[in-house]
Amino acid sequence: MNKFIIISPSFNNQDWTEVYYESIQCQTYKNYEVLYINDCSTDNTWNNITELTQGNPQFKCINNATNKGATFNYVNSFKLPYDENVIFVNLDGDDWLATPTVLENLNELYTTHDYWMTYGKLLVYDGTETLTEGNPQNTPYDTFVHAYKYYRRDVWRASHLRTFKKFLFDKIDPNDFISQLNNELFYHASDLAFMYPMLEMSPIDKIGVIQFPTY
Repeated sequence: MNKFIIISPSFNNQDWTEVYYESIQCQTYKNYEVLYINDCSTDNTWNNITELTQGNPQFKCINNATNKGATFNYVNSFKLPYDENVIFVNLDGDDWLATPTVLENLNELYTTHDYWMTYGKLLVYDGTETLTEGNPQNTPYDTFVHAYKYYRRDVWRASHLRTFKKFLFDKIDPNDFISQLNNELFYHASDLAFMYPMLEMSPIDKIGVIQFPTY
């Protein structure tokens, strides 16, 4: 019974709050909490999400007074005093979980394989009924890449659905979140900023590549 903490930064996502919320509510696995961060949206995102989650103790909604960017919102959420073995799940405010069994299947994966982190299996929605698999986001790294920790030299694979244990995140050097161009937090591509160091710290058998639809 792993505990999942779903972290959801969101900006101007009023059109997606309902499908986002319902995809979590319908999960068959219930041992989770959600931290939804409205990053100073200028539309009705905040009103929509607070109305949907009213009275739901599994959801905590935060309303930023200024726009902070994804890196700030993710990193500060991951640093909250959760147990070191909770599993963080990244779910952006304009996206949704693919099926009602995503968390149930993740729990089985983590329990069976003792993973430290997982990634995949992203489906791309183009506004129609057609869904296509993200590529190369859903593919495994070559054993050569694992052996020599060449993740930053390969194509970007470790994308949605990104999950990892808190103790692994806590070992990241905080300087990895700072751009060398302006000495400020990365405003874009925050996922690379924390996924690369966690990949580099994890043995190959602790990195799971998900094979069921997730995101």
